[in-house]
Amino acid sequence: MKKFIMVTPLQPVERAKRDVSGRIIIGNESGKPIMEPFDNLKKGRYEPIGNPRLLYDKADGMTRFPIIPVINAYAQKRETIEVIAINTHTPASEVHFSQLEEETAALARETGFNCNVTDVPVNYVGDVNTMVQVFRKLLDYLKDGDTLYACFTYVVKPMPIAELMALQYAYRVNKERLNRLSRIWRDGSQC
Repeated sequence: MKKFIMVTPLQPVERAKRDVSGRIIIGNESGKPIMEPFDNLKKGRYEPIGNPRLLYDKADGMTRFPIIPVINAYAQKRETIEVIAINTHTPASEVHFSQLEEETAALARETGFNCNVTDVPVNYVGDVNTMVQVFRKLLDYLKDGDTLYACFTYVVKPMPIAELMALQYAYRVNKERLNRLSRIWRDGSQC
């Protein structure tokens, strides 16, 4: 199965409300700024360099997620794919996960593939344990024979390292299994 792996963005989804002069409005009782919805994750056009297949020509070419043009390029009609989204379950990542589901569903309808968006919850603390958690959880979703595509765009600095380590580990484990099976097939021995 083709699997597209990414981290759900953490860009803010609200900002402090301001008056007409630009000053932040403070709440009377709380003493804190009054917040208003603001989607900091704007849609953009991703220009592929060196791979024209990644040119995204659906939905006016605009998307919030760099993985969408990759899905568009490699998911085929009537094929079932999985989008694996590492999600910290902050208010911002919840909003962006929902946006990812909407954009992916729209692309699937237009292109004709089937898609499951999988939420992989991670408690982000920013320490080594978070990265180990990302590594371990990702391995649960990577199976023999999968074709993997990964996006490292929306992450905190150590997360792509854990994501890449999981992908490399899965590749090596699968490669070792394939080598073992080919030895069995080649000479009939048990490895």
